[in-house]
Amino acid sequence: MFLLVPIIRLSLGYARFVHRTNTLLLMISKNTGLSQSGDKNNTFTTRLTLLQRAQTKTDSRAWKELLQVYQRYVYGIIQSMGIQGPDSDDVMQLVSLQLWKYLPQYKYNPDGAKFRSWVGRITHNQVLNFKRSRNTYQSKIDACKEQETETTPGTAIEPEIEKIIEGEWETFITDTAFENISQHFSNKALNAFQLQIQGKSVQEISEELEVKADSVYKYLSRIKVKLIEEVQRLREDYEF
Repeated sequence: MFLLVPIIRLSLGYARFVHRTNTLLLMISKNTGLSQSGDKNNTFTTRLTLLQRAQTKTDSRAWKELLQVYQRYVYGIIQSMGIQGPDSDDVMQLVSLQLWKYLPQYKYNPDGAKFRSWVGRITHNQVLNFKRSRNTYQSKIDACKEQETETTPGTAIEPEIEKIIEGEWETFITDTAFENISQHFSNKALNAFQLQIQGKSVQEISEELEVKADSVYKYLSRIKVKLIEEVQRLREDYEF
């Protein structure tokens, strides 16, 4: 029996697919006005309200939900910066503490940086602090830099880190969308999609899954349409 191929989130094929998906979404938004859908205001207000409730520090349920929403995204940044295994859990705890500490200070500005960028910068700072704490031979200059990142979680960071933050957000959105739509498709359809991400042709997928090429085309088309719709929905829901 053919087993469902696990998602390889850092594979080149998947990265290319994420890029193509986001490019297509941008084209669709410009041509059809999807980004201005009638439901956006409701979900937008709901998510913003969740953030505002969490900022009060009196609504533990809102805080837990907010943390749960961004946990995968934060882990992605941590791992992209070279922290793996149990160490990534330790850094996640540090990030959670910093978010809890500084969340009331966050000021929402619809024309400014998005909340996810603010979370990304805090994560970046905590990864640096964690790495420095593991290097006991670091100089006093590094210790001063550590103190600086601890007290200024929202400071500007170098362009390459911004790329990591943006890249992990795109992966987070696409991963979440794929996870959400998976329940609507058969294992064979999902396997076909995963194999295409790995770079296999329709003919190769057809032979490996023992289905007709026409069926493979249908699998891929239906999944991509559903995935694009779900990515758009998540963007409207999460990006503020």
